[in-house]
Amino acid sequence: NVMKLCDRASVMKNGQLVGTVDVDKVTDEDILGMIILGKKPALAA
Repeated sequence: NVMKLCDRASVMKNGQLVGTVDVDKVTDEDILGMIILGKKPALAA
């Protein structure tokens, strides 16, 4: 589980950076939204 191993996660979709987030400030659903929909949460850098 990535959420337990790292402090931050960067998500790419179709070769483009969707965003970088602090894993303790987002939910699994936020990460899935980034992966599947390319949706950037408000807290993403």
